[in-house]
Amino acid sequence: LATPAQVEFIESDLKKLITLSGAASSGKTNSILLKSILEILKNPKLKIIIIEPTKLACDLLKQKLLNIVEYAIIELDLNSIEIITPIDLLNRHLGKLKKPRLEVVLHINEKLMQKSFKAADLIICDDTNILPLEFMDYLKHIQKNSFLILVNVYNEGEPSFTLGKSFRKTELKAIFKKANQHAKA
Repeated sequence: LATPAQVEFIESDLKKLITLSGAASSGKTNSILLKSILEILKNPKLKIIIIEPTKLACDLLKQKLLNIVEYAIIELDLNSIEIITPIDLLNRHLGKLKKPRLEVVLHINEKLMQKSFKAADLIICDDTNILPLEFMDYLKHIQKNSFLILVNVYNEGEPSFTLGKSFRKTELKAIFKKANQHAKA
């Protein structure tokens, strides 16, 4: 159950750089999950990293991935799809270079931009509009010989795919009923 725009993105061939843009609640995150599952089904040896801005977002996406795989009854090696934060990716690269790890602040070291790093065959970065532009440059640098999908990008050019329909309800109805004055909310 996907819109024609989502299906077009999910079934598209991989390119060096793909940008996916869309309104809030347009199905971007679900689309990247379905795209990653489809790419693994096409090529089981593919290694995919999905980058989410926070650990909470990573945990929610992992749960969503498990639900999709379980509900659809798909036989899939879940180790092929890894969901991590930007700092986790940078720490892997820094570890390879034997440099100190980052704890909280997302900082791109000069050495990282000079050295190549094969993190995965495909990196999908969700919510790029809240990540620093220098991190986007870093992703483009390390994926110059592999595939990269940037989601929710504000860029000068046209996005490769746009999801226009938002599934968020525009009107929220809340009904308050009088209850026992001693009841806890």
